[in-house]
Amino acid sequence: MHVLRKSLVTMLTLMMLSVLFLAGCGSSQEQSTASTESSESTDNGQTSKRIIKHLQGETTIEGEPKKIAVLDYRLADSLLALGIKPYAMTSYMGETNLEYLDGNPLKDVKNLGDEPNLEAILEVEPDLIIGRENHAKIYDDLSKIAPTIILPVPDDWRLGLSEIGEMLGKEKEAGEWLAKYDQKVEEAKKKLAQKVSKDETALYMRVMPKEYRIHGPNQALGATLSQDLGLKPVPQVTSIKKFEVMSMEKLPELNPDYIFLEIGLPEKGGDKEAEKKYEELTQSPLWKNLKAVKKNQVYVVPHWVISDYPYIHDKSIDMVLEKMDIK
Repeated sequence: MHVLRKSLVTMLTLMMLSVLFLAGCGSSQEQSTASTESSESTDNGQTSKRIIKHLQGETTIEGEPKKIAVLDYRLADSLLALGIKPYAMTSYMGETNLEYLDGNPLKDVKNLGDEPNLEAILEVEPDLIIGRENHAKIYDDLSKIAPTIILPVPDDWRLGLSEIGEMLGKEKEAGEWLAKYDQKVEEAKKKLAQKVSKDETALYMRVMPKEYRIHGPNQALGATLSQDLGLKPVPQVTSIKKFEVMSMEKLPELNPDYIFLEIGLPEKGGDKEAEKKYEELTQSPLWKNLKAVKKNQVYVVPHWVISDYPYIHDKSIDMVLEKMDIK
């Protein structure tokens, strides 16, 4: 009897240990599954859900957006620098194929028109909308269509690219693009230094239908010329943040060695009124006596140079070298 009781106790003990062992295995398996899900959701430093702070508050993004709609063609420029092709975009003079981009990388992107159209945006069913601060007034309507981010116009385009990269989980791509751009800048500066002396000056100006605008060295093509390529700005413009209006009579005081000149507003067929103003300028003795004019160093530039976005600056470097016939 004693032996039988002992055997029963032993059997019960073994059964309990087996149950505990199996329970432990199940618990261990559950922990492994949870860990894997967590690991998958944070793969490559990205999470399945991100909360993005922007001008209009906070927006939650689920996963990685595949159908991004941008409400300004220049935002498409930034996305391309991050390795992202937008699904839909507003156009530039009716076109999504931006003339300064090589190889038509925006082919087949859905055209939302030159101005954001809520019906057109709704029709393409985006999973993320990115706009600029001038779109804040329609933010509530946009948010009903898809998660929406409203971005400011950056004072520093490099920082602006990095910030968009951070929002979209593309920090690495932003850094790589900027590093490649800096390398291109250094190579271009070396080429320019072989042709342009340190004392020669450059000016970026724009002829409008009713006025002449002189741009400073801190924005758009002015920044590309002076800050990136090292061309010396005329002293009178160094304190200008964007541009100032100047009369024709003041031009001899600037008297640059090189002039990069934009004519009018971006319109299909050209800005006719601005072109008339330019013709008047070129007939003036004041203009004809400028050093840049005498040396045949006046270069008419396209309208897209006036914005601060990655590929605009990148292609502005190519354009400057081409205009100056520097190989």
